[in-house]
Amino acid sequence: MSLVQSRYSVNAPQTDLLSYLFRSPYTNEGAWPSSEPLLESAMKCDRSGYTIDLIRNILRAQGKQVIVYSEANLNFLLAILGVISAGATCNGLALVSVEELISRLRQLDCDIILFAPQDRKLVCVAAARLSIPSERLFMVDESFGGVNTEGSDDGAFRHWSHLLNTPGGDDYEWPRLSPAEARTTTAILLYTSGTTGSSKLAERTHYGLIGNIEQTLQHYNLQKRSRETIFIICGAARYKTIFPTKFESGTFMQTIERVKPTWLMLPKHLVRKLLAKFDKPSFPSVQHVLTGGAIIPYEMIDQWQRLDGSQMQSTYGMTEAGFYTLPDPTQVVGDATTGSLLPSLEAKISQKGHVHIRSPFAMKGYFKEPEQTAQTITDDGWIKTGDIGWVDERDQFYIVGRQKHLLKIKGENVSGAEIEQAILNHLDITDVAVIPIIRNEDEEPVPRGYIVKSKDPTLTRDELILAPIDEIPVSNVGKSKVDRRKLGELAEREL
Repeated sequence: MSLVQSRYSVNAPQTDLLSYLFRSPYTNEGAWPSSEPLLESAMKCDRSGYTIDLIRNILRAQGKQVIVYSEANLNFLLAILGVISAGATCNGLALVSVEELISRLRQLDCDIILFAPQDRKLVCVAAARLSIPSERLFMVDESFGGVNTEGSDDGAFRHWSHLLNTPGGDDYEWPRLSPAEARTTTAILLYTSGTTGSSKLAERTHYGLIGNIEQTLQHYNLQKRSRETIFIICGAARYKTIFPTKFESGTFMQTIERVKPTWLMLPKHLVRKLLAKFDKPSFPSVQHVLTGGAIIPYEMIDQWQRLDGSQMQSTYGMTEAGFYTLPDPTQVVGDATTGSLLPSLEAKISQKGHVHIRSPFAMKGYFKEPEQTAQTITDDGWIKTGDIGWVDERDQFYIVGRQKHLLKIKGENVSGAEIEQAILNHLDITDVAVIPIIRNEDEEPVPRGYIVKSKDPTLTRDELILAPIDEIPVSNVGKSKVDRRKLGELAEREL
């Protein structure tokens, strides 16, 4: 058993999230001034963005428990913060089928639905099936003011800015929480990825989210920072946030050239697409690229760092408690490590490589699922991550796969990620996912691989027996992990 403690600790304020973001003191050194927009859209639009003072003034709309649905855009963050400012609990949903949306709406018994423009038909159908009145439906787009849509072909709904006109809104102040309340009050419900099983709702408290921010900032600021432009908002740091549009490689490159971010967050499949599309991706302004949500092979990290020159960091964490490890921002990443423990964390790794994490900022539990919570978090606070990994003599972590994805091959435990990396060495293969399946004649799971071939492959089945598909499916939740459940359903149909 390996026991590891972080070298650092943070003293997270025990307050409500909005007071932390907008009332906490911060240093002006290296921060964007309050007169500069902190939230901007990657789309060219009439509005230049939102300053920190404008954001604070907007968050004066009262409401009830709310579900935020589908793709994020510039104003979705304002909507989420507005929900929290009303003393309500916000739930974020990724794009799902009508039946699954109906099931989740029933589970949450929500009062208001906020949704993106592209999902209005789906939401209106679900709302009609559940007899949710039209006055509880609000579309959140990139504009600040909009029109109501009563009488439209796909159902009636209102623009989200209507919520800003709540009587008494100008005098409204968000509820302040005591230290005890900050630790127990749920700020947001986040769906876990559910890529290998059912998705669950993690209850994240105000204190837990604040602690996650403090952990990340302490680690990130090991390197001196100045007016960063990144993809997260933090009131304590005053970093500028750019909300990207839907990914398309050419438009993406043009947007990066225009907004000049210093820090990118890219999931594995987008990194792979950029490396395949461009012989030499060039982002002169970018210093760091953060990726994760999947096993990131060092070959990919090395290729990016050689071609672009910016540092690529592979992260490790869970929806249930935030980031666990991050590589040192002052060092060039030289192998497949996910880095060292963030402040105030502990880890233990069993002889079989099972990783357990203990964090003071972990979730309160799974929403209305006490049995699932007890199976994940022990009585003394250890989170059973379900991951397999190891730690070296420098306390650097290496995650090699999920316990569920281990395969017994010739008496040895092999992870699907290891098989995937071996397959990717073939020049005619651009992407791959390996899942465990059980065939009728087998007692143990065997690997089944799905590949995406290059444009002009010479690959034949005699050379490598794998199932070709057009694209590896990615989970809608977080859009960073391979959707192994969908691949499992495909394998079941094929076999």
